[in-house]
Amino acid sequence: MDLKKAASACLCVLVTAGSAGCYGNYVLKSSEPDLAQLTEAYVDALNDFDADAVLGLTSYEEDDEEYKDIKRFMDPEFSKETWGTDLLPVCEYIASTITMDYDSDDLTVNKGRCILRVTYEIVDWDSVFDVPCGSMDELIDNLKAQKDTVSYVGRLTFTGTDNDWKISKISDLSELFEFTRALPVIPEINPTEPDIVETEPVDTEPSDITPTGIDPTGTVFADTLSKAADDYIAVLEQNREAIQKVENIYGINPVGLYDITGDTIPELYFFAADDDKDNSDSATLHIYAYSEYRGWALEVLSVPGILNNGQVSGEYILYSTGNELIVTQTHGETFTLNVVSQVYDTRWDQVSAFSRMAVFERICEEEYDPDTGESAEIYRYTLNGEDIQKDEYMSSMKDYTERTEMVLGRKFVLSSADPEYGLMSKPANSMWGFGIAVEYITSLV
Repeated sequence: MDLKKAASACLCVLVTAGSAGCYGNYVLKSSEPDLAQLTEAYVDALNDFDADAVLGLTSYEEDDEEYKDIKRFMDPEFSKETWGTDLLPVCEYIASTITMDYDSDDLTVNKGRCILRVTYEIVDWDSVFDVPCGSMDELIDNLKAQKDTVSYVGRLTFTGTDNDWKISKISDLSELFEFTRALPVIPEINPTEPDIVETEPVDTEPSDITPTGIDPTGTVFADTLSKAADDYIAVLEQNREAIQKVENIYGINPVGLYDITGDTIPELYFFAADDDKDNSDSATLHIYAYSEYRGWALEVLSVPGILNNGQVSGEYILYSTGNELIVTQTHGETFTLNVVSQVYDTRWDQVSAFSRMAVFERICEEEYDPDTGESAEIYRYTLNGEDIQKDEYMSSMKDYTERTEMVLGRKFVLSSADPEYGLMSKPANSMWGFGIAVEYITSLV
C-alpha cells in the first residue's frame, strides 16, 4: 500500500470531519482538500530531495534559521565539497524511500493552526553504510536490497485561512536527513584513510625533536600508519568483550577512527562496558593515539560513564573543530537534566568544562501552552564550575558548533533550541561494530 497516498487520504477524512464540528476553537471550512494536497506535495518534495520544493510549501523567509537548515540538509554539493566525492545519487535514493503516516489522534486544530504529529519511515541506511563496499554502485545496490526501515516521529504545523495554507513549522527534520552528513565505508573516499604516496623513505638525523629518526615531512607515513593500525587492532582485541557488550546493550556502533589532532595519523576511539555484568550499567569512552616517539599506541583520554542506563542520561555527542575535541554528555533523571561539555585541546588537556542544568516545572495555567503541552524550563549555566550568564554559555557552545569539522559520534536528540543544533548540518564520521572495525583497520596494515 502507498503510505503517502494513504496518509493524504487520511488527512482529507480528518479535516473533513472537522468541518462538521470543530477542533478547539476553530471550524475548518473549505480548505480541507488544499491541506491534504499540501501534505502530499511535501512528501513528494522530500522524495525528490528538493529543498526549493519543500521551502515553496512553507512560510519561511530566507533569513530564517529553518530556511537555512532545509537548504543545508538537502545540499546536493555537500559531499563533493566536503569529501571530494559526489554522494548525490546515494542521497537521492535514500530520500526516495521516505514515507509518512499518521492517524486520527495526531491532528490538533486551534485558531487557524493545524498541528499534525507524523511518523516518517525511511530505509535503514545506517546499517548499509556500516558495511564496507567497493564502489558507489555497489552501495546503491545494497541500499535497494535493504528491506529494513527505521522510523522517526516529527510534527508539521500548518497556518492559514480559507484556501491559503502554508507549512509554518517542520519539527525534527534534521534526524530524518542525517544520512546527508554520514559517510559510507568505501575505502577510496573514507577520510580516515589518507592517501599514501609511494616515495622512498628519507633518513633524518636523530635529534631532540625526532629522536627515532621519523621524518616529520611524512615520507614514512605509510609505515607509521601501518604500525598504528597494528597497535589499534591489538587494543581492540584486548577490549573485545567490553566493546561487544556496548553493541548488545546500547544498540550502537561503538568504534571509530579519525584524525582528531590533525597529525595525519588517525586516533582510535571506542566505548567499552565498565563491568563484567551481562547488562552493564555504564560504559567509558576511550581514545588511543599512536606515538611515533614511543612507537606504540597510548590511551590519551578516557571519559567514564558517558553511556549509562539513566532515564534521560547517557546521551552524548563527540565533535572536533580541528583545534578542540568537545565531549558532550547528559546526566540526570526525569525531572532534572545536566548537559556537560568538556573541551580538550590537541594535547588532550581539558581546557574548559561547560554545563547547563534544566529543572522542569509546570508553569501556571494562564501561561501554559495547550497546543504544545510544553512546560517551562529553568536553566543554570556554568563554566569550570562557576555560574555564567546564558548568553555567554550559548555564544561559546555555538562557536564550537560553527567551527566543527567533524561529528565523531552522536546519540543525542537535538532540538532547534539547543546550541549544538548546528551539528546536524556538519559531516559525521561513521562508527562501526567491532567486527567491521577490525576488518577495516586491518586493511591499513
